[in-house]
Amino acid sequence: MFSRESINRFKENYQKEFGEEISDEKALELMEAETTKEPEIKKVVSIEEMPRMVKVAKICLQIMGWIYILVFTGFLVWNVAIFIKILSTDQPNTRGIIMTAFTFGLFFLFSFAIAIFILLTARGISNKKSWSKITGIIFGVIAFITPLTILGIFILMGLLGGEANGWFDA
Repeated sequence: MFSRESINRFKENYQKEFGEEISDEKALELMEAETTKEPEIKKVVSIEEMPRMVKVAKICLQIMGWIYILVFTGFLVWNVAIFIKILSTDQPNTRGIIMTAFTFGLFFLFSFAIAIFILLTARGISNKKSWSKITGIIFGVIAFITPLTILGIFILMGLLGGEANGWFDA
């Protein structure tokens, strides 16, 4: 009923998913159970490999998100140090300090939220969410016009290529 090739492919996918090898008999049993539509077995059989360029785009988005988190956290620490220095002067300008702290606080929160959204977009790509393709392309364009140009190129190549259409349409 099943070819040797399909049994071997099933066994490879099972080993990738669960980290253990199974016998041909067990593979046949699970494959036959899939044809009867048992829901707990369906997950094992429907393992699909993410296309290479889509995976590259996802990894680039993850790198971009973590770079943003690190950079903006560094800016926050640097600004806190500046505020401590300003407050330690003899006559600090209280109104200026409050306005600056408020501005940098909003900037940090907004930037941190964008970084988290970038990471969520990468997760959405793994889960084949159609919205993640659109937001990934937007973040790819943003990366393209910043110092992260190389990441932007790979993100756009991965999400605008033919492999992406098949990944998100499935």
